[in-house]
Amino acid sequence: MEYKINHLTLIEPSRQQPFFEQAIDEKVNRFRHFLKDYPKKLLLEIFIKKEGARYVVTASLALRAKFLYAEEKGSEALQVAEQALGKLKSLVKKQLGAERKEYLYNRKYRSHALAENSRPLLEQFVTKGEAGSFVTSIQEAIPELNQYIRNEIYRQPVLRYLVRSGRLGKLEMIEEVYHDLYQQLRDDPDQPEKMIIWAYGRSDKKIRSMVEQYREQTAKLGYAVWSQQQEEEEERADRPAYSGLLASFRPGSDETFFNPGEYQLHEILTDAGAREDILGIADPDDEDQFIRKTLRSFLIEQQSAFELYYLHRFRIDEIARIKNLPENQVERGLREIRTRILNNTESEVEHYAGTAHDQV
Repeated sequence: MEYKINHLTLIEPSRQQPFFEQAIDEKVNRFRHFLKDYPKKLLLEIFIKKEGARYVVTASLALRAKFLYAEEKGSEALQVAEQALGKLKSLVKKQLGAERKEYLYNRKYRSHALAENSRPLLEQFVTKGEAGSFVTSIQEAIPELNQYIRNEIYRQPVLRYLVRSGRLGKLEMIEEVYHDLYQQLRDDPDQPEKMIIWAYGRSDKKIRSMVEQYREQTAKLGYAVWSQQQEEEEERADRPAYSGLLASFRPGSDETFFNPGEYQLHEILTDAGAREDILGIADPDDEDQFIRKTLRSFLIEQQSAFELYYLHRFRIDEIARIKNLPENQVERGLREIRTRILNNTESEVEHYAGTAHDQV
């Protein structure tokens, strides 16, 4: 992303102009951080005017769907410019959230349609007894399911322990889940009312049965001495790469920029009812990791429901069917996590503000 300062010479005294440019460049770097790989060439423009002794600074940026600008006035040029850029950053993040939400919901409907269209082929493989072809086809038809299965296995301490201790391979577990889908469809071809809901729900149920199956075995293998610290370190070190629907992941593509496999803090804070000042200031270096760190303190069922809602874009009633839970329980769990993320964000913002004040 490029930027341009118009009418810099209006800043007086002239010796302040290089310091103004340097400070603006540092502020623009924050825009570069969260606009990296945006699917359009961007130019952030800053216009400086003078009205008597006061400066009028306008900052603008044209995104794909909307032209955004913010204007501030005051006697100190740099302070006014920073306020204008801060306001523009809030507007940009809000617009990016709207664009991402629209993109992901459209993507969800394409994914669901692809899953439904694959039903005849999947049923044909089941009829012919071709389990391998069935597994390959359902992975292609519902690629996000693979990520959900993988994450759900890692969320289960018993299964994660088996993988980490080398007693059971993660691919072996994933294959076991897919073969269960094949078996269930073979035993009852009329079972799925909606292919994608059935596939997620059945996978979830199979993983829970695997936990029960291996629980006694892991107790005998010393699972109890495996510390929580080791679990968290290993989970962070081996967070699986996202495998998305027809993902190109080329620079500048929608799939790369909107990254369906990562959480977006602004959306979650908005849903939590965050104040405008918090939405404008909250800007951790790694939003996704900040959120995942909070998620680990919640029940596994809440974590997976949160993933289904924000990454896979299922509705609350769909999640309730997948997880076999009451809708109000799903909704309550989502609300608890959002509230905790908001509280943690507010604490981070207050800490940052206090540190900045001490430095001054």
